[in-house]
Amino acid sequence: MIEVFFSLHFVLVSIVIAMLSVGMAYLCARIHQQLLQAIAGQWLVEHIYCPLARMLVLASATLLLFPAMVNVGYVELGTLFADRQYLTDMVNIMMVSGLLISFFPLINHPGIGLPLLGCIATAILIKRWGEAHSLAAFSLLPGSSTLIKLLLLIAVTFFAGRWLINQLSAHIDQTYMVTGSRVIVTDVVYLIVQIPLILAYANGLLLANGLAVQR
Repeated sequence: MIEVFFSLHFVLVSIVIAMLSVGMAYLCARIHQQLLQAIAGQWLVEHIYCPLARMLVLASATLLLFPAMVNVGYVELGTLFADRQYLTDMVNIMMVSGLLISFFPLINHPGIGLPLLGCIATAILIKRWGEAHSLAAFSLLPGSSTLIKLLLLIAVTFFAGRWLINQLSAHIDQTYMVTGSRVIVTDVVYLIVQIPLILAYANGLLLANGLAVQR
């Protein structure tokens, strides 16, 4: 995993995910602002559309990092995940997961909820990879060492993300004479810092299920 983390592939994927995160966060903030007087619309954006959009960004991170972890190209991945029924099931699972997490105050914080959503999206994609390789049983739990790494990464990203959000939002508000940048910055920062966690969890799942991992 260390080799992947310091590879050009990882850097390029991180840039793509950063751009997707900025676009998604901006659109969610704009739509939410436009629906200030529509309670039903606000609820749908807050509990359905934006959580689903975040999960799709996280799923994209997993998909884009796959070739760096296994010996496969993007064409084969596209064929594997292009099944309509699979895509429907995947979106439904993501939507329900995002909805459930949004209702629990203890895990609804982006620093906790997004790692969970990232792991769910990663598990869905790797389970599909296992099915393509005739894997009889699929384990959602990686090894104990990976679990420890994940807990440490969640703690680090939670506190580091909060500090970075405070610094960036204050700088943006002061520099551009605006208010409310914290909403967008929070989504962007917490989405980007999930990339190492997704990489660690995906690598752990591949190893735990006996699937090929590129060293």
